[in-house]
Amino acid sequence: MRISILTLMVLVISRITFGQDNKVVAPIGFFNSTNTDVYGLSIGLAQKKVEPDTSTTKSNGLRIEPFGKGFSIFFTPKIGLPDKESEFENYFNRQPTEIVNGINVSGGTVSFMDINGISVSGGVQALRRMNGISITGFGNYSYKVNGIQLAVYGSSTYVLRGVLFGMLGSFVVDGKGIQISGFNDFKTFKGLQIGAWNDIDSKSESFEGVQIGILNNTKTLKGIQIGLWNKNERRSLPFINWQFSKKKNKSKTS
Repeated sequence: MRISILTLMVLVISRITFGQDNKVVAPIGFFNSTNTDVYGLSIGLAQKKVEPDTSTTKSNGLRIEPFGKGFSIFFTPKIGLPDKESEFENYFNRQPTEIVNGINVSGGTVSFMDINGISVSGGVQALRRMNGISITGFGNYSYKVNGIQLAVYGSSTYVLRGVLFGMLGSFVVDGKGIQISGFNDFKTFKGLQIGAWNDIDSKSESFEGVQIGILNNTKTLKGIQIGLWNKNERRSLPFINWQFSKKKNKSKTS
């Protein structure tokens, strides 16, 4: 019996190596280690620079990053995503450098990583994928969001399935759900959009649902626009505008 208890304690407290698998550490470990699974408390002062596809560290429980790359709000964070949208999907298939299953608390997490759970950052946060609830004190950026992403300043994502909120502005390329901010930008969106100015850059391709704002704009609308001025490919009207079918192209006659 004593031997069994001693063995269990060793398994919980010490590191164990499983052939090809990551090293397992419990109940306290460091997220800046490579190829490591931490169960319990995952801590670190600075992330180790790791290229995608080379190593993945998993934090299962509570991850605490006191400072992080996004601690300063005076720069725009980058997590290695390409500039061209056509390259995004192939790039997303790459192995993340970190995975968090649980709660992430940081001064500002900027990493090619996935979070499944809750993330709270005081400064700027930039992630590969967020599944759950993400809240930041300044800017919030993710490639894919399944859940809720909130930011005091600005919030943006390439793919949204949930709620996107930025007090000043927000941007989404492919969105389904709810988008709320002072100024909303999007490429395609389905759901509810609320803002002072929707489609501020006039680059949207389509919107399906309800737009509410002072100024509403979209190239193709399937739904209703409510605001001081509403514009789509069919017409421009004050207060309320609508469109439920595609605009028919007039055939040219010789």
